[in-house]
Amino acid sequence: MTEQFVEQGFLRLGRAFSRDLAKRAREILWKDTGCDPADRSTWAKPVVWLGEHRSIDFTEVIILLPEVNEVISRKPPWTERGMA
Repeated sequence: MTEQFVEQGFLRLGRAFSRDLAKRAREILWKDTGCDPADRSTWAKPVVWLGEHRSIDFTEVIILLPEVNEVISRKPPWTERGMA
């Protein structure tokens, strides 16, 4: 996995979380952007910055990120804000 990241610059994490979780997360993100996924005319900005999401949906995904970071960097994962 580390070699693929170094050579190609990205990792694909197949089945990292369920389709249902992905669907719920997409719904939350679209709602928070104020855009409609079915109406491109609402996509007026090139970038929409969103704050942190601490809902249970995103907590389930975030749990995976430290493990991926450790594989990529071969360093221990980061700590959650306020925990260090």
